[in-house]
Amino acid sequence: MLSKQSPICKPLPSLEHLDNSNNTIQVLVSIELNFISTMIDSKIFSAINEKLSKTQASIRQQDQNDTTISKIGQLEIMDSRLMTIDGSINSVQDKYQKKFNEYKEQLIEEDKQYKEQLAEIKAQEIKSLEQKVFERFDQEAANDFPKLQEEIRNESNDREELDNTLIKKINEESQKLVETIQGEKKAREETEESILELLRDMVNRIKAELENEKKERESSEETLLSLLEETCTKLNTATLI
Repeated sequence: MLSKQSPICKPLPSLEHLDNSNNTIQVLVSIELNFISTMIDSKIFSAINEKLSKTQASIRQQDQNDTTISKIGQLEIMDSRLMTIDGSINSVQDKYQKKFNEYKEQLIEEDKQYKEQLAEIKAQEIKSLEQKVFERFDQEAANDFPKLQEEIRNESNDREELDNTLIKKINEESQKLVETIQGEKKAREETEESILELLRDMVNRIKAELENEKKERESSEETLLSLLEETCTKLNTATLI
């Protein structure tokens, strides 16, 4: 009987459908061929198809020669042969799966080597481009160096001229500032001298006024003392009388 684990096993038909064993065999074989055609390439399929054709011919020959075999027996024989074919297919699948894995590993290794070679080529190209860029830069720098020297010289002269102009302007402004400060200092000194002279006059005048006031006060005090003495004398005289 067919195993349930086989990928091409089909359930056995009921006894009511076994009237024509040859047709049943052809249907099952056709199903097997359709499945096989999706699993292997045309060369393997041709070999298996030829083997199945021989098996069909052998089955038909046995059906003609052995009329005593029951329909169930025929199906069991067919099932056994189909299991043999299924085993052959599994063996072929394993063989081609192994070849596929080997081919896949080979492709992966070739792809890895190709990428490494491509990376090395790119690195060499980049290095070559960098070398060309540096060489061109050196050449342009060598060609532009005199121009750069001239520009630097002109810039230095312009800067020196500008510095001289600034120094001259600063000196002029400094001289003006010094003259202004000296003028203000002189004016301040003259103003201070005028103020001091005015203050001296005021002090002398105040001293004179204070001296006059002192003299007048002393004179008034003497007059008052004389009047007091006279008054006291008169009072004493009046008391004695």
